[in-house]
Amino acid sequence: MTAAVEFLLAMAGAYLAVGALFASAFHLRGLRRVDAAAAGAGVGFRMLITPGVIALWPLLALRWWRPVVTEEFLGNAELPVSPRALR
Repeated sequence: MTAAVEFLLAMAGAYLAVGALFASAFHLRGLRRVDAAAAGAGVGFRMLITPGVIALWPLLALRWWRPVVTEEFLGNAELPVSPRALR
């Protein structure tokens, strides 16, 4: 029983370690690609999302490395969406 618990704890530790490495790279380059509005975000915002980035790193990695289909997103900073377009 203790061997199973030790194995699960080791796997959780490895998952979090990889997540921490991914988070540092994601903050430097990936955040800009995943969310254009967060490109100029400050240190406070990045610290706030770091635990979520570490926990959800496989999903964010897929989103980061997936090819961009289009550069125009609904509601980006350059082209705000009017209330009429949302109806």
